[in-house]
Amino acid sequence: MKNSFLKLFLFVSLIIFLFTFLESCKKNQYLRGYYSWQEFSDSCKWKVKINEKYKPDSLYLDSLKKINVPMDLKLFLGTWCSDSRKWVPKFMAIQSYLPIQNLEIIAVDTTKKDPLKLYQTYQMDSIPLFVFLEAGTNKEIGRLKVKPYKRKLEKTLYLHLKDKGIR
Repeated sequence: MKNSFLKLFLFVSLIIFLFTFLESCKKNQYLRGYYSWQEFSDSCKWKVKINEKYKPDSLYLDSLKKINVPMDLKLFLGTWCSDSRKWVPKFMAIQSYLPIQNLEIIAVDTTKKDPLKLYQTYQMDSIPLFVFLEAGTNKEIGRLKVKPYKRKLEKTLYLHLKDKGIR
């Protein structure tokens, strides 16, 4: 009796999961390619809202403002990825505190690949991945992978970039 109930429960759960997954795929086509923030915001079906519970630490925000080395950012993400959906909007809320000259978003597919194979060039193995470069060059000055230290993105950014030109 227990085995029959368990099998039925697993079967029903699988059907519900597949239905939910297929419906979400219809609504949210996964993006793949290269975008500016504006193009990404216009194309992405995310509700790009900052979590109301996320309160950036002003001490670290003030420290980020003191970084004076102009930089470019290559941001690898997946529109299908829960970590990307969680951390990218939070980053966009605090990115104005950094001297970012150019921001390029590289949306990868579920195999974590992009058409120009930048995932290989930048050795991307997890997403989201923030690759900070000296402005106008391909010289990497820092990178941030997936989950920030103690859930504070601004602190993690400061720890990764603090030696890169604090006034």
